[in-house]
Amino acid sequence: MTVPTVVRLRPNEIAPMRSAMRDVQVSIADYHRQTGGFIIDPDEYTTPVRSAVAFIQKLNDVMRRELATGDYRPLFDARLAQGDHGAGTIEGFRYIRNVGQHLLHPVVPEAGGVVGNNFGLGFRAASHWAEVPKDVHALLHPATQALKPHYDQLIAGRSTPEPLLDACHFFAEICPELVHRDETGEWTGFPLRVQWGTMQRLHPDEPIYDFADRVGSEDAIRRWLHARRPGGDYRWIAAKVTTSMGEYLCGLTFRDGVSYLGFAEPPAQVEADIGTGYEYWCGVPDENLIVGETFPDRTGASFATISMSKDIAEWAAPVAPDQLAGADHCNWGEPTYWKSAIRKSADVAVRRAERLNAWYPIWR
Repeated sequence: MTVPTVVRLRPNEIAPMRSAMRDVQVSIADYHRQTGGFIIDPDEYTTPVRSAVAFIQKLNDVMRRELATGDYRPLFDARLAQGDHGAGTIEGFRYIRNVGQHLLHPVVPEAGGVVGNNFGLGFRAASHWAEVPKDVHALLHPATQALKPHYDQLIAGRSTPEPLLDACHFFAEICPELVHRDETGEWTGFPLRVQWGTMQRLHPDEPIYDFADRVGSEDAIRRWLHARRPGGDYRWIAAKVTTSMGEYLCGLTFRDGVSYLGFAEPPAQVEADIGTGYEYWCGVPDENLIVGETFPDRTGASFATISMSKDIAEWAAPVAPDQLAGADHCNWGEPTYWKSAIRKSADVAVRRAERLNAWYPIWR
């Protein structure tokens, strides 16, 4: 029997399977939101974790038993036999789902408690997957006990979101039609909000990169960022600036008419983005940009909103690739500000946040 490389859904399977995948995605986003700030009681965030594990297993079970094509089971089993990281993680979650009948909390707070700071950048509670006590393991059925090596090797001790993102990535890799997307084409629930000073993954598709230990490839992160559409609904170009690093187009990224983050892109990258259907706009804002008051979110981060008094189509025009060349100009802000933004965007952490548009308030 030839094992397929991807699973193709039948037309009548797409909507219900995407809905099941949405449950997984939203549960992970719920965990990320609920760990914003300093959390002492793990009951505050273990519910979305348990939900995510349950939804992952539900999706795995349905795909194994009910898909009309029958491609998922042999593909999953073949990849598991090859030592596939994602398939092994899902088996590890199968173990912890059964453990959950005897152990209420699959995750525990990190010693030390929080990451980040309280000086405008916010902080969040950190947690990791707990070791399973021997007496709990002994209560399990032998078939479940056999799954423990997957849990120990791929889940136990890791930061809570990481294995959840691994499972999402596996599902998307073997069945791209599964991913539930919003109106912009982005995964529903993602990107997660960046925590400055860390390189915690913000997206299931993001390559693994550990900021502290330099595990993974910074170049892989950059290639992934360059190949995908920017986050947000659209970008407005405020300036064209030339520095020793080259020519850059700079401006603001908007979602729902509000911007919390800027961007700095070489013209070639802007041209590539436009080629994917992403919109860049150009125009003199006059009084149409409004800088609002600074306010805090639940993490302690500070945000100054930049919004529009009129729809952008009323005072700006979409940019075409052949309009990207030309002399330096500045329609908003100062050239020195944008030059500083260009220097900062050379850092992979800043580049990632700007490209994903991953700096936004987290409310209660």
